[in-house]
Amino acid sequence: MSESSVTDWVSAVGVLIAAPSAIFAMFKLGRKDKELERKLNSLETIAGQQAEIAKQMIVQSGQMQYQSSLMAGSNKLLEEQIQIQIDNFIHHKNITERALELENKKRISEIRPFFVTDGGFSSNSGFQIEFLNKGGDATDVTLELTDGEFVQLTPLASNLKVNNGKKFILNGSARLDRTYFTNNMVPFDIQLTFKDVDGNDYSQKVQRVVSGQVISQDPQLASNS
Repeated sequence: MSESSVTDWVSAVGVLIAAPSAIFAMFKLGRKDKELERKLNSLETIAGQQAEIAKQMIVQSGQMQYQSSLMAGSNKLLEEQIQIQIDNFIHHKNITERALELENKKRISEIRPFFVTDGGFSSNSGFQIEFLNKGGDATDVTLELTDGEFVQLTPLASNLKVNNGKKFILNGSARLDRTYFTNNMVPFDIQLTFKDVDGNDYSQKVQRVVSGQVISQDPQLASNS
């Protein structure tokens, strides 16, 4: 056997010995490729699912944005409608209050008692001043001397009522121990108080000056009425 034949035989034997290992290695590589392919397929599936989820989220986000815009617009319209209703309510309330105020003033002008002087006389024993009610009926008529150190007045009857067109008489006299003024000249200030038929309170100032003239101011409605 020649040397070359021996070498070929050894090489052949080596190939036969190495072949199973190569085949096994290729088998393992194939298995790894399939595992890798399976994993790649799985990753591809997951990526597809995630892409679909992302797509759905984008669609949902757009829908939410649209719904949010609609809701914001609706809320703004609702706020404007509410404000209009509030403005209308305030406007109606103001008109109603003004109407009631005018109605109340009209009522007051119709029922307000109003006293004016309507005669009287003076003598050595004293003086009389007659007060005529030109306005509405007056109840609880009272009198207070606010300035009159030189005069004395006869108190009015309690719970005095003076209807429209009726009179009450004030009697008094000068305090001759304190002044030289006569009964027809002695000055003083008084304040009448009374109620109308609705129970509103009034006050009316009356002044008698040195000349003997009696000046009556307009009745004033009390602030608590």
